[in-house]
Amino acid sequence: MCIRDRIKRTFTNNEEALILLMEYTLNYSFFDHPKSESNYTCLVVLNQPFAIPLFQLLYSLADYKIYADGGSNYVQRIIGKEALLKYKPDLILGDLDSIDKETEKSMKELGIEFLCKPEEDHTDSEKSLIFLEEEVIPKITDKNVNVIILGAFGGRMDHTLYNIHLLWKKIKDGPTKYQLFMVNNENLMTGIAKGHTIIKVPKKLTVSNGCGVVPIGKCEYISTKGLKYDMGKFSDLIIGPDCMVKSLEFGEFISTSNEIVEDVIDIEVSDPVIWVTQIDC
Repeated sequence: MCIRDRIKRTFTNNEEALILLMEYTLNYSFFDHPKSESNYTCLVVLNQPFAIPLFQLLYSLADYKIYADGGSNYVQRIIGKEALLKYKPDLILGDLDSIDKETEKSMKELGIEFLCKPEEDHTDSEKSLIFLEEEVIPKITDKNVNVIILGAFGGRMDHTLYNIHLLWKKIKDGPTKYQLFMVNNENLMTGIAKGHTIIKVPKKLTVSNGCGVVPIGKCEYISTKGLKYDMGKFSDLIIGPDCMVKSLEFGEFISTSNEIVEDVIDIEVSDPVIWVTQIDC
């Protein structure tokens, strides 16, 4: 992620306000290419079903792989026991209450390391992130670090909501040292921090082009360019008489059922938001 400070003028209620914005590049077009020397990618597989082509793509991009507890079951069940040698993880992590005995036996026969984290204050997805933040990511100093969580949505709604909460925790105070992506068979979700972000969209995953921009609470100001229904200063989207969309808030207006129409999306926000795209692998 590229970051630099800049001064930019915006307008609120027809009054000019000088605000300091951070400028970022959110480039997840690395999904389109083979493993790159400029990127270091970590993959976390959770306890949810997945499509084989998507798993194979993400596995091929990953430098470090964690199967979080029951995620190991789905890998063995969907990929097949005979293919485990080709698709083995670097680590199996969690409270280990969901992994099947047969899967555990298969993984141990392959010499896979197990790390039991029995504490109940964090989910297996957050335990995996904490491990990566403490043990793996600090060692990567000269590359763009990406973390992909496969199986973040679906199944129990409270687990899905917790993963959205986890994504929000990582961007609410600004970007972290890595970009976090949450994925299932149909969706990719990531965070956009306060400021100005240039989004470089992968063509391989986003052939359907559906997208949304969702606040957690309220985003006082938003401007986008490159969407079918742009908002803010580029907007021609009207939700009422003389009312141009320039903010997002639950209970008022959020951007769903939108579409990507450009390869690069320009978005400015006063508060962090969640970026969601449809994917098709």
